[in-house]
Amino acid sequence: MRPGWTDYRSRAQFQMVDVTELLRPGDNVIGAILAPGWYGGRIGSQEPTSSGEPVPVPEFLCQMELDLEDAEAVTIGTDERWEWRQSAILSSDLYDGEDWDRRLLDRDWSTVDHAGTWQPVERSRGTAGTLVPQRGAPLRATRVAQAHVTWQQDGSALVDSGRNDTGFLRLRVDERRGRRVEVRYAEILGPTGHLYRENLRSARCSDSFVCAGEGAEELAPSFSYRGWRYAEVSGISEPARLLAAESVTIGTEMARTGWFSCSEPLLEEIYELMVCSLEANYVEIPTDCPQRDERMGWMADALLFAPVAAYTYDIGPLMAKWFVDILDARTPAGGFADVAPRPSAVWPGRSFEAGAPAWADAGVQLPWLMYERYGDKESLEAMFPAMYDWLRLVHRENPDGIWRHGRGNDYGDWVPAGADTSHDLFSTCWLYRSTVVATKVAELVGAELARDWLAGRAAAVRQAFAEKYVDRRTGQIRDTAIVAPKVEPDRAEGSLAPETQTGYVLALVFDLLDPALAATAGRHLADMVVRAGRRLQTGFSGSAHLLSALERSGRTGLAYDLLLRRDPPSLGFMVDMGATSVWERWNGLDAVGQPACSTMNSFNHYAMGSMLSWLIEGTCGLRPVAGVPALGEIGFAPALSRRLSRAAFAFEAPAGHLELAWAWDGDATVVGQVRVPDGMTCSVAGMVAVDDDERAVADAQSPHGADAPAPNRLIGPGDHEVVWRVL
Repeated sequence: MRPGWTDYRSRAQFQMVDVTELLRPGDNVIGAILAPGWYGGRIGSQEPTSSGEPVPVPEFLCQMELDLEDAEAVTIGTDERWEWRQSAILSSDLYDGEDWDRRLLDRDWSTVDHAGTWQPVERSRGTAGTLVPQRGAPLRATRVAQAHVTWQQDGSALVDSGRNDTGFLRLRVDERRGRRVEVRYAEILGPTGHLYRENLRSARCSDSFVCAGEGAEELAPSFSYRGWRYAEVSGISEPARLLAAESVTIGTEMARTGWFSCSEPLLEEIYELMVCSLEANYVEIPTDCPQRDERMGWMADALLFAPVAAYTYDIGPLMAKWFVDILDARTPAGGFADVAPRPSAVWPGRSFEAGAPAWADAGVQLPWLMYERYGDKESLEAMFPAMYDWLRLVHRENPDGIWRHGRGNDYGDWVPAGADTSHDLFSTCWLYRSTVVATKVAELVGAELARDWLAGRAAAVRQAFAEKYVDRRTGQIRDTAIVAPKVEPDRAEGSLAPETQTGYVLALVFDLLDPALAATAGRHLADMVVRAGRRLQTGFSGSAHLLSALERSGRTGLAYDLLLRRDPPSLGFMVDMGATSVWERWNGLDAVGQPACSTMNSFNHYAMGSMLSWLIEGTCGLRPVAGVPALGEIGFAPALSRRLSRAAFAFEAPAGHLELAWAWDGDATVVGQVRVPDGMTCSVAGMVAVDDDERAVADAQSPHGADAPAPNRLIGPGDHEVVWRVL
């Protein structure tokens, strides 16, 4: 998949490879196989008939530099003397798949003995972008596993990889020459037990191979991948001809850094859904889904999911590369877009010229998060001018502090499980948060004038929000311009409501309320959840922050109710329906396995898994101190529950190996343990919540006789123990 995915109008990456060991005395040949990839395929340009623009033709640029003994350096590069011909890959597209005629395979095509008819290449005018070294890790095959094969009555084979992954099926067959084998992919099976492919939309998602018939041969795509768990293989004449079926998983090369465990199997299963969706969607960039005709770098999805992703893998290098893509994707006016890289041609019915609230905000908030998680100040410095330009643009269009204008595609709290939140209210929450974050960045990079302007605008937005949406008498947060839908809350999806769970959630976690009002608003949020049947009604943004908002409101037990819920809408329901990855929609499937819709229903979409950052920060108690780079200072303050007997998190932090754990010791005592690496300090909480109604206070002595850290006292490197006793 070289050279990787960028906006090729701005940048094209190149790789450097040491080929010394491949050279032989005498004549040598340089060969390359080209495919459309992200540059020339539908993922970047759609079809000519829909966009009105020609599909780019793949181009190849190569330069070999030889340092010869006792001779000057020799440089050999691509020019008009090179030749080309059709390979055995007849077509290739990331959405559609590959078609092979293996009878055309020439084992000697890239050797000095190559034969056949070759044609002169055409000189390219070159891309408009700048050539830059590859930034970030390459794609790799990260897992290969044997797949389960079931033969069907019609002679086809149904293959189950066991997990909804990103990659492809690799077959080994021994078929006669000219036999055509087709592989069709799907994420799930429909209620009848056959592949469900309607949610793939226009993506063909299939590979075909005409066999060479020269004994055992491997059938697999080379320049394409799928999001899949199931595949249907047709064209194999009899089961004995299928020698092997393997699931090959691909992804960006990243180091695993975090591991969660607890006594509740459901939570561990939910956590694994999140890990699977992370691995499946961190493919060169953070994508939304790996299967349908999309697979793009949607910025809100990435922003909401990044906190838990950064507790699971080292995503720093991937994000640093993607920030450059975000800069390349900006509009001529200086605004952030919804996606990065931005498609090189028009998508039918969709414009990416102005980023929507929460989506564009990623251009501000994600670099700040990477600073807090990894200490990446370089990206902050590179991104700050664009942050400032974008915020000046938004504030100029909305001088009264309410974000009404310039909202692009204006998605709001995408796919909520109840009524949608007022988009004015939703957008203003995000504007406040981004302006506050940019103020901190300006302070850090020494932009004093920008800092003062941003601080003033943040105060103006906060005041405007309070005046328009907060009832200071009752503590309610609502948009009185909206008439409440005349339907039950669980049937309100698609309508707007004046008061929603998400409205409270964002106001609470983005600190838009004074402490007294925040306490009252927290009670209203909890009441809304309880009235809905202890059921969430949030979408992408609200769900990501809901559990944290409930904990802040003193309702830790209610947060656990939602986390441990098995009825829809919940992550537990996904587990019970056999999911191995997070769904795009809370109602992706109904209770009998019927998909909710076909137009937008991914079954591998990490956004709803964003709420699992609370497993780490809430359940396990890892509390990063805001504004401290690279997790240099944390708190240990778990949100306890009697429904769990233990919980633990092990993490390879930038400073070193960190461990946090707690376990009940009887009915009234909880023993906590923390291992702090060199270069990190930790503050142990003196009091922690136990579900909704109880509190536990730190003892001065552990049950083993060792001195426990004093409540709320900073501790340094080493192993520490604390005992909390229930009041």
